[in-house]
Amino acid sequence: MDYGRRCDDLAETGSVADDRERTSRNGRTLTRRLLADAHFACDYGEFDVARGLLELAERVMIGRNEHQGASGRRLLEQLVLGFERVWELEHRALEMPSPLDQVRFESLREMLLQPGSDQTCSDIS
Repeated sequence: MDYGRRCDDLAETGSVADDRERTSRNGRTLTRRLLADAHFACDYGEFDVARGLLELAERVMIGRNEHQGASGRRLLEQLVLGFERVWELEHRALEMPSPLDQVRFESLREMLLQPGSDQTCSDIS
């Protein structure tokens, strides 16, 4: 038994080498980076981009089987909170100011909102 690991790490499936491949240099998984980018898009009022990033994060999370265990439950809760935030901001009675920087999200918007672009999680990972 490896006592240097936290208990929620033991609940995850996969080997230690497999876990290292899934995280980047800063320690965030792709799903967590997509969630952070979705919140960033919400901050700028880009709700369609945020929803696309959240849907992509959901597909990656399911495709990589990251939704199991204690850390998977927290990740799933963060995903649900992201969808709730997008819904709340879209349906808010107050008028949101126009997005600050349209050019910043243009390439991401084109990639996410292309009609007929069916990517699977194997294409992403």
